[in-house]
Amino acid sequence: MSSQSNVGLSSGITGPAMPDTAKAMLTLNMLVSRLEIIPIAVLIGSVLQRLDLYRRG
Repeated sequence: MSSQSNVGLSSGITGPAMPDTAKAMLTLNMLVSRLEIIPIAVLIGSVLQRLDLYRRG
């Protein structure tokens, strides 16, 4: 939740010794929270439509 809201309350929990997958998940979580969820959902939907992986009803 700390990385989602970008408040920095996880200091001491995170650090350089974290596994790379945990770093990637925190980075992705902070990016999504910074851009908000609606634009991310629209972006994913448009990419899926272009790749013909998303079909309506």
